[in-house]
Amino acid sequence: MNLKAQLIWRSAANKTIAQIQQNIREKRVTPYGSMNNTGEAALSLRYRWLSETRMQIYSDMPGRPFNYIMTLENGRRPGKMPPVAPILAWVQSRNITPDDISQESLAFLIARKIGREGSLLFRQGGKSGIISQVQSEDWILDNFIKPIEKFIVEEFYQLSN
Repeated sequence: MNLKAQLIWRSAANKTIAQIQQNIREKRVTPYGSMNNTGEAALSLRYRWLSETRMQIYSDMPGRPFNYIMTLENGRRPGKMPPVAPILAWVQSRNITPDDISQESLAFLIARKIGREGSLLFRQGGKSGIISQVQSEDWILDNFIKPIEKFIVEEFYQLSN
């Protein structure tokens, strides 16, 4: 693949990452607001080439042994209780101050409920739209297919002249 084609793919990947970052920061996915808490998830997005014609967008969030971004799209399944610290940061960032318990106790109770029942997003069926928006046919057509088509047409035009 020549340099111009690689730059088209890179541009599309960067647009996709920018849209996912904006979705994390702004998209209201539950009554409690956006998924943005510490900003780490949005900043952890990267892309890599898997082959000459295949690219992957992923999250390399530190301390997460899994692709955390998919949790933001689908919610967290019941099972192991999540860490309390990020939930406490979320409670504090939204200035939630319960009357009869501390913020730390509230964060623990929320973590315990998520561990038992899954996150609210998961219980609502998942699909926050943070990622599925950029997986839509229209997004892929506008940001990947059309720019590559334009490039191919220009290349053939130059070859024929």
